[in-house]
Amino acid sequence: MRHPMSLILLLTVVALSRCSPTFNWRELSLAPASLAALFPCKPEPMVRQVNLAGHSLSMTMLGCQAGGASFALAYADLQERAPAAEVLARWRTLTLGNMAAAPEQESSFLLAGVGPGVRVSARGKRPDGSAVAAQALWFAAGTWVFQAIVLADKADTALADTFFAGLKPP
Repeated sequence: MRHPMSLILLLTVVALSRCSPTFNWRELSLAPASLAALFPCKPEPMVRQVNLAGHSLSMTMLGCQAGGASFALAYADLQERAPAAEVLARWRTLTLGNMAAAPEQESSFLLAGVGPGVRVSARGKRPDGSAVAAQALWFAAGTWVFQAIVLADKADTALADTFFAGLKPP
């Protein structure tokens, strides 16, 4: 009799594990940056001081992993200390340089209610030397600068499109 109960329990656990979604999309408000973001998993926050284009900035970073991809959003308030375009260009160069990557595709990107940005698709290397595909977006809203990025073994444009489309004014 114990054997059938063990089998039922095992089948129940397997069935329930299949019910959990790979991507559990949730919207977060990024106060005081006046932006909302849609993440496919619960992001872990971190704040650190960074130097971008010669300016020390307090940068907030949110990141998580789901479905074999890493999703991250970083943002900082320039407080009118530097032109956003200069900071974003330097940020893009640093990000791609850290990955030893060159853009495969670069295009302008318009976020509804926020403004224009630059979207880049690139292939590079992780710190351990393994290959990584990146889909990244840099943009400014007021005095705030943002970077959204999806990193995975291979590029998934549809997944990046969903993540980027979730960036909007609250």
